[in-house]
Formats: sequence, structure tokens, C-alpha cells
Amino acid sequence: MRFNDNLHVAVVLALLTLCCARPSGRAAETQPRVDSDEERGTITIEIPSRDGAVTTRDIVRGVAQACKLDADALADDTDSHSWDLRNRSVRMLVSGISAAVPGLRMRITRATDNDAPVLTILLDRRDVEEKVRQLKRILRERTAGDDRKYGLVLDEGWQRLATRRPLVVIVHGYNSRPESFRVLRTELTERGFPCAAFAYPNDAPPAESGALLAAELREFREQHPAQAVSLVAHSMGGLVARVALEDPAIDPGNVQCLIMVCTPNLGTKWAEIPGGFDCFEHGPWKPEETIKTAFLGTISDGLNEARSDLKPNSAFLKELNRRPRNPQVRYAQILGTAGLFDAAQFVRFRDRVERSLGDNRAGNLVRPRVLAFLDDLDEIQTGRGDGVVALKRGRLPGVEDTVLLPITHTAVTDAPRISPELRDAIIGRL
Repeated sequence: MRFNDNLHVAVVLALLTLCCARPSGRAAETQPRVDSDEERGTITIEIPSRDGAVTTRDIVRGVAQACKLDADALADDTDSHSWDLRNRSVRMLVSGISAAVPGLRMRITRATDNDAPVLTILLDRRDVEEKVRQLKRILRERTAGDDRKYGLVLDEGWQRLATRRPLVVIVHGYNSRPESFRVLRTELTERGFPCAAFAYPNDAPPAESGALLAAELREFREQHPAQAVSLVAHSMGGLVARVALEDPAIDPGNVQCLIMVCTPNLGTKWAEIPGGFDCFEHGPWKPEETIKTAFLGTISDGLNEARSDLKPNSAFLKELNRRPRNPQVRYAQILGTAGLFDAAQFVRFRDRVERSLGDNRAGNLVRPRVLAFLDDLDEIQTGRGDGVVALKRGRLPGVEDTVLLPITHTAVTDAPRISPELRDAIIGRL
């Protein structure tokens, strides 16, 4: 369940309560049935009626189950109202909500065993996400006056080094910029590699950024048909690069090597936490930023679409990972194991989080979801992740050249130096 799902159910509850609810003086509550279809991106909540009616608590219990929350803790704080599903006004309202609210369909059916009415709520996450993305895309296009440059930026004098070496294009990651890779670019140029950087909206949909990368590389190939290209991609940049290389319709055809550093090929659990970080990237307190440029930069850089695509099992990742590797490209991946906590420290951390939830209704409500999140958070455990990407979600099937190093996720960005092991692992594969 996501924010939009909860918002939809809140709309349903508010409309029903205002229009058709009546206080329930009986404990006519039933057990909802919840079915999540990860492949289709839908959640179905079926609420059987009793004596033809369902209660607010029935609906709340179904939503809580879908959200992996404590249903009892949430339902106990809910005033119980009931709706008679046989009532014509209720049936009309259910039909009206289905027609008016995107991504949400409600209908009243009949149970197969006793012919009693059943309230069914179907939440289509992908439909909601697509409509939200369309609105965000329009907003970004309308504010395209921002002067930031996206595309391929070649180092000055790169052609002097290009006689024997491939052009190394660095692809940054989520909420990052090419400027964060100055040290790596210095290491490369000192060893005779011509360099370039690909700048893109760093929290816009990676599929759009991958298409832009492919277009830029095709244009470069037209101007320099004999020049080979290697990509060094950090974090989400690896996904952007794969979009460009693994779709035959847009493959530029001049990339010989892709080196992915700390790329979440199967997603990252951190993406499941709502919120964006552009307030840190584009702050008016920075010398180069004004309130206007910060605002425009926040929009043009993307409106957090990338976070949804980085979630494990997202539609974007499923589509990308169904594609075969590009047979003309040599792949390598470098993954970090220097998580934040060793095994004993993580157990103590988890225990502290559980104790901090307390023994109250609010803590009990979120406890199942919080603990389930932590139990799968390999990202922060030493030997299992780099602090952001877990090994099990970083490994890309079909890539035999996989190197594990004791590095954190940011070991290649904004660092005064790069460890010799990481530097040699990258350069040795170019």
C-alpha cells in the first residue's frame, strides 16, 4: 500500500460517512479478505456484509491488512458506522466514487456461498502512478526554462587522449551530479582515459533519462563513428545505462563496456520510505542558488518519480530485468559490503527500534510494518550491503564479473580520494 492508496480509501470513508452512514449499535463486524497482485500492481479488499451491511471498522481492518498494519489497533480507534449495501443511495454512491476517483474501483457483488452482498475495493497502483506521473511531466515541461544542462558533457581536450582509449562516460546516480565524480575523473585522465559525463534529471523516471542517454550517445557516434565508449555508472546511473543499452530500439551501438558501481538492479528498501531530498540538493542557502533557481531546479530535476521506480518489485524494474543483457556490451558490477552495522549491532539496533515503538496504540499500529521492513533491511548490514544497496538486490543475473569490496555506497562520490581497490577495479575493466 502507498500514500495514494490510503488517500483513496480515506476519500471513500469520508464520502460514505457524510452521505449514507448511520451509527451502528451492534457488533456486526466481519473479517475482510485482502489479495495483493504484485505482478499487476493491484490490491483487492473484499468486505463481506452481515445482515446486508458493512461497518467502518470492517473497511478499516481491510485497509490495515493491506498496509501490513495492526488491524486491531487501528480499528479500536474507529467509530463504528454501518452502510446497508442493499440501500439504493449507497449503491449509487459506490458507483459514483468508482467513476470519479482514478485508480479506485468499488462494486457490490454477491457472495458465492450465501448470496449476501460484498463490498469490493480495488486499488490499481499503476493507474494512479501513471496519472500522477503525467501531471508531474506536464509540470516539468512547463518549467523547462531552468538553465541547467542535461546531456553528454565532454572534457576539454578529450580527443588528445582518444587515440588508444575508449571514451569513459560517467553516469551519476539518484540526487547526484557529475561534479561529485571529480576525483574519479582525475584518476582516469591521469591514466590516459578521455572522459565525459552524462547529466540528467536525477530523480526523474530513469526510463526517460536512459532514453536521453541513448540519444546523446547516438549523436556522439554520428560525429565520432570510430570512437568506442565505456560507461562507468554509479547507483541508479547503472539502471539509466541499462535502459539505454538493453532496449534494441534505442541502443546507440557504440558502447563496449558497462561498469556498474553499487547499482540497485533489484531495487533498494530505502526507496520504500516516502519523501524527497531536493531540499538538500537545491537549497537557497547555497551560494550558487537563489530561491528561483532552487525552485526551478527542484522541479526540472524530477519530482521524485525515481523513488517509486527504485522500490523492489517496481513495474519499472520488472520490465527492465525481463530484458536480456546486450550481447555487444561487456558487463561488470562492483558492490559494497561496508554496511552500517555488523550482525550484533544490527540486532541491538532492531531491539532499540522495537522498544521505541512502546506499548501503545500508535506503536502497535505500525509495529508489524516497521519490524518487517527492518527484518529485510540487508542494505545496512556489514557483509550484506553498502548502506544503501543490499548485495541481494544489487546483483544482476547474467553478469559473471562481479566484485565485492568493503566500501560504502558513496565511496566513489564526493570523496577526497578513492580507495586503491575500487580505483583498480574500475580502471582494470575499462
